[in-house]
Amino acid sequence: TNIEDAVAEGRFREDLYYRLNVFEIHLPPLRERPDDIPLLAEYFLGVFNEKYEKSVRGFQPEAIHAFLRHDWHGNVRELRNAVERGVALATEWIGLTELPRSIQKNVGWTETEKDETFAERARRILEETERLLLEEALERAGGNRKKAAELLGISLRTLYYKLDKYLKSKT
Repeated sequence: TNIEDAVAEGRFREDLYYRLNVFEIHLPPLRERPDDIPLLAEYFLGVFNEKYEKSVRGFQPEAIHAFLRHDWHGNVRELRNAVERGVALATEWIGLTELPRSIQKNVGWTETEKDETFAERARRILEETERLLLEEALERAGGNRKKAAELLGISLRTLYYKLDKYLKSKT
């Protein structure tokens, strides 16, 4: 529900709205930001590994694939809940069976993806995730490559290698 509509309909106090509305931040829904999904999933993995004192290593490619195809009507909270469930149920890796059924059903592969082997799919998904992490680190470091390398816990030489490998077309 739009908060301005709630104020107009008398369901939200107008004075409170103006008190809170110093500046507006528009954040599109998660389904419009698919690049954020693997990053958020990894973040929540760390949160719930700590909460449940577990050491789930990550996501199987099929799980990430299903995440990327899901509509996320519940936005980030729905993703958070899915990862929490995954951590609670998984022993080493979160796969489709550890995810809610509403997400499991989104694993339909395109014809090209069907032809890929598991190793090819895994490599493609891991490379895409690594590329996204590189972009995020560079953004957080304000473009400073040395700081980005430190954020990622890698050497500057490794960062340059990975930038050349993944972001060649963007730089």
